[in-house]
Amino acid sequence: MSHWKGHFWRFRYGLVLLGAVLMVSSSCRRKPRQERPTDFVPPKADVIAVVEYSHFRKNELFRQVFDDGELKRIFREIGLSEEDVVRIAGFVEVNPGFLQREGRSSEGNGPGEFGVIIQGKKPLHAVFKALSAQGWVRKSRGGKRFWVAPEGTPSLAAASLRGNMLAAGTPSAVEDVLDVAASKSVSATMPRSGNETGGIFRRMGAFGEVSLAISFTKEMKMAAGEVARSAGVFGGMTGGMMVGGVLEALGAGRGVGLSFGGKDGGISSRVVFVARDAAAAKVLAGLVSVAKIAAPAMAPFAPSEAMDVIQSLKVRSENDAVLVDFAIPAKAFKNLGR
Repeated sequence: MSHWKGHFWRFRYGLVLLGAVLMVSSSCRRKPRQERPTDFVPPKADVIAVVEYSHFRKNELFRQVFDDGELKRIFREIGLSEEDVVRIAGFVEVNPGFLQREGRSSEGNGPGEFGVIIQGKKPLHAVFKALSAQGWVRKSRGGKRFWVAPEGTPSLAAASLRGNMLAAGTPSAVEDVLDVAASKSVSATMPRSGNETGGIFRRMGAFGEVSLAISFTKEMKMAAGEVARSAGVFGGMTGGMMVGGVLEALGAGRGVGLSFGGKDGGISSRVVFVARDAAAAKVLAGLVSVAKIAAPAMAPFAPSEAMDVIQSLKVRSENDAVLVDFAIPAKAFKNLGR
């Protein structure tokens, strides 16, 4: 009997040893997560948007619905071809003095600091050689170099980041990105940053070609439509009027996230609305559900496209958040651009 016990224990130890070897081998083979533009969004961001640009630019419908003119202007300013862009993360750090009940404040000409983190298909070093040749001034922030546009031109800066990425935007915003890159601050999309916009962004789950998250400060609640229209880095990319209407209607909440993706020739969408608390979220989810149930009675008076959107609604509440998924059919856009 002791003979078999000895074999059993040796066999057992052998299995444990084999398991340990396999685990170590697997961890050695595991590739580190590739950095993405969102990893560099500063912790002060009030607005975060991500555009899967390589897919976006190939989708004719998206290019009609979302205006990427402001992004193209930035590309031109820094000498970057849109064909070389894979993904973009944009952010706005809102100037509280800008947003008042009456609209624009006298404290500044814009809504705050803005920036974009651009991921290219290949290293972007040539961009900075060209900027130097054009008279851009080279500066340093924490040992990292960045370039500032010459005086007399729009206030813009650019900096090289890791992994085929660069940052562009107002000088202050670019400096904030460099602080994240140097680990002097934490990205807004990381849980430990405590950034509510980043928290909303994480709660959206799977993203489409265009995604947006906004946290509602007091000033933004008072002038949410103005924020959506005047967040200069995004231009019409976020569908300013559409988003502004949503924010004005839901201004009592803490924030909202929106995601848009292509589906069956139309657009699939997700809205994540963060309410004051779990009770408010349940009430709002219930109201949306009731509206869907009551919608057939309005069918004779509403466009068929609107009814299709209402019937596609799927709503649920999760703690203090309301998640609404819906689809906008291709026929809703048939007259777009005509």
